Amino acid sequence: MHPIFARLRRRLDRARAEAALLARSETLFTDLPRNAAADWARCACTAFGIVSVYAGLERILEIVADEIDGERPAGHAADAELLAAMASDLADLRPALLSAETHALLDDLRRFRRVAQGLFVSELTEADIAANRGRIRAVLPAFEHDLTAFEQAMTGPGSAPFP
Repeated sequence: MHPIFARLRRRLDRARAEAALLARSETLFTDLPRNAAADWARCACTAFGIVSVYAGLERILEIVADEIDGERPAGHAADAELLAAMASDLADLRPALLSAETHALLDDLRRFRRVAQGLFVSELTEADIAANRGRIRAVLPAFEHDLTAFEQAMTGPGSAPFP
């Protein structure tokens, strides 16, 4: 395995472990009473977990941008531009890393991160939390599939020499 992909796999494993803790934490909240403080704790912990898993996946994309593409988008919309770049084929450099479906899931999670970081926890809705918890469950296998296909395209037989 090429060293960059070993590093990316370790980061993916960390994101998966974080997602597993997020999923297990759901059972902790079922026994909490329904009141403002418990609802706040439930939303805060879950939102932070969602953002944490997304950030782990985004970091993988940043490494690809830095080490394969040679540059990473910068500025206010850098996170959206990074996702778009990773869903694009760069002619003689690399194939797209993200499928359209994975890109869409990550883009929704990226927008949630912006909302979650820009609001008071009490302004997040349970529907937003639930929808994005579902996106985390869906994006991990899709991301792993895309990363595996990307690695095979970059290092497999018939691929261009990859340093």
